[in-house]
Amino acid sequence: MKTKRIVSAVLVFAWTLFLGFPQVWAGGQQKDKTPELVWAFATWGTMPPETGKVETAINAYLAGRNMGFKVKLMPMGIADMTQKLNLMLASPSEPLDVFFCRSFLSNIDKGQLVPLDEYLSDKGQGMVKTVGEVYLQAGRVNGVQYGIPSIRDMASGLGFLITKEYVDKYKLDISSIKKLEDIPPILATIKKNEPDFYPLSMNAGFQLLRSINFDPLGDNFGVIMPGNSTRVVNLFETSEYRQRVEFFHSWYRAGYISPDDAASNETAVSVMKAGKACAQFTANKPGIVTENELSTGRKLEFADLGNAIVTTGGIQGIIWAVAHNTKYPDKAVELLNLFFTDPTLINLINYGIEGEHYVKKTDGTITFPSGVTTMNSGYNLAGMDWQLGNSYLAYPWEGKPADLAAQMKAFNDRGIVSSAYGFVFDNSKVLTQISALTAVADQYRQPLEYGAADPSLLNEFNAKLKAAGLDVVIAEKQRQYDAWRASKK
Repeated sequence: MKTKRIVSAVLVFAWTLFLGFPQVWAGGQQKDKTPELVWAFATWGTMPPETGKVETAINAYLAGRNMGFKVKLMPMGIADMTQKLNLMLASPSEPLDVFFCRSFLSNIDKGQLVPLDEYLSDKGQGMVKTVGEVYLQAGRVNGVQYGIPSIRDMASGLGFLITKEYVDKYKLDISSIKKLEDIPPILATIKKNEPDFYPLSMNAGFQLLRSINFDPLGDNFGVIMPGNSTRVVNLFETSEYRQRVEFFHSWYRAGYISPDDAASNETAVSVMKAGKACAQFTANKPGIVTENELSTGRKLEFADLGNAIVTTGGIQGIIWAVAHNTKYPDKAVELLNLFFTDPTLINLINYGIEGEHYVKKTDGTITFPSGVTTMNSGYNLAGMDWQLGNSYLAYPWEGKPADLAAQMKAFNDRGIVSSAYGFVFDNSKVLTQISALTAVADQYRQPLEYGAADPSLLNEFNAKLKAAGLDVVIAEKQRQYDAWRASKK
């Protein structure tokens, strides 16, 4: 009798579990249905090995705030990020929600970005107030807000970095460098002593253009040159561009620049980190030395090469957008809003987990924990905070000033604001020409600007640009620019 009662009890318990299982299973399924937002951002190289651990910490934080969504972190090497993103955006079924937009105007032309206006008043007021109307203009095309610019060095200028190892080795006077023309004697000294070494990596990708301080008006196909605020011209026919091409070609012929640079997608940071070069060009913002020391793992010295300029295109170069792939545009905007207003989230994505990936110092800066370095850290984005939303909310890394945010704001305020700031070219009438021009530029610009091509190739380059319709694009851009200027009076 006792055995029967035990068997009956077991059967009742099992039956109860069976009846309750659908509810338990459904509850698990409901939890799994929490919207997951794919968040794509740039790294200098490969994915940090402990990205998954940081993702778990971020999702725990988001759950604690009852945000109603979680994230899937998708770090991408910056060298091939544009190509990967364009492939994902071309396939709307590919999961992608919030991303560092590397081809802003092109993505808009292709209908690949979600218009944000209807979500901003409800889900994004924090970032609207934080970024401010002046910079928000750069993310607005034809009156529609498609992107939110990252808050960082809004002014864009040029600096020169060289490893302290070589400065000390050859007793180089970096203080003598005030302009681009002062650099060759430094490189010549290194080359003379190490004839098989190419000291300068040109793979930063912006050194020639930053050295001229023109306004690209979005795409470089028709620009405003310094000192002329009314005329749209072909950059590649200007004396300034030709002089720079000739200048860097002389460096190439002297053996300062590797022949591999003109055909390489490797970044200057990774080249210097590997010890294959000892110098590169960079931005000239506050904290830039520490930022590059983190990414290269080397001690560096810096020379500022001139004033910085604020342009619409420069602001658009580091901008955040919501992909048309998203199933949750409202949640994506909520995530973006946190990205610009929440210091906990900013520091998690920038630096990882406190105590494991970084520790705080008494002066308000942070550093690696004992025994951790750039080379062995499980999560080290190595000075990529310029892309990640509101960099003013990020802890300054050791070596940067504790008041970095205040210094960055002052730097931006000192920047020369382009006379064309706020103008955004609507290229919808010349998309065919833009596509053809882009193909031509992709063929010629890198060899010319990295010094590898003979400057005589410029004539062929410009002929190909004209054949592809550059004059048509410039005329349309001039028409729109004139109308924009008239509207500002």
